Amino acid sequence: MKKQILWATCLLWGLGAGTSVQAQDAANPFIGKWNVEWQGDKKSQEAELEITASGGTWKTATSKRKDPCVGLAAPVEIASASAEKLEFIIKFSTALQGCKDSSTLSLVRDADGKVSGLRGENPLTLTRK
Repeated sequence: MKKQILWATCLLWGLGAGTSVQAQDAANPFIGKWNVEWQGDKKSQEAELEITASGGTWKTATSKRKDPCVGLAAPVEIASASAEKLEFIIKFSTALQGCKDSSTLSLVRDADGKVSGLRGENPLTLTRK
């Protein structure tokens, strides 16, 4: 009987936590997992981005032997957030000493709900996972 009550309590708590996450997503349309694409100097580049209410992570899909900072999973620090715009910095220096943090990246939500962004002057294409 105690196991059934404990299981029911855990189930209800879990459902409540799921509802809370959904409410956060509605309040901030940028929260979630994204595939990011942009045109690099020589070729198209890709990264995986996860945005949470408190930050997130960024991981470029490629790596370079001569630069250990490229392809490194790094934390994301939110600079500002609203329902229409999110600005963040990729904290490569936190992931590996000697790496430089990114400049501010900006994501915007269009009137139709589509999310796009800029990394410096490079346009970013975002696709929700």
